[in-house]
Amino acid sequence: MDFDYGALSQLQHFSINNLGDPFIESNYGVHSRQFEVGVLDWFARLWELEKNEYWGYITNCGTEGNLHGILVGLVSASLILFIFKIW
Repeated sequence: MDFDYGALSQLQHFSINNLGDPFIESNYGVHSRQFEVGVLDWFARLWELEKNEYWGYITNCGTEGNLHGILVGLVSASLILFIFKIW
């Protein structure tokens, strides 16, 4: 696959890994909190949510997002999980 990453070169100087809750200050100096909160703020404005009405974080992949969704469902006791065996 031939892809030119030149347009992203300026962003490659930043750490894209955030450790922990993006809304809580960390003692770890290398993080992406500002970018992560910026993405969450953008979606909150899109869905017309007030600052105190949302929380979240940006996952690194779909699997992490799915696992976190299952965890939230289990903790809130409102989860109905459908599991399909494919083979």
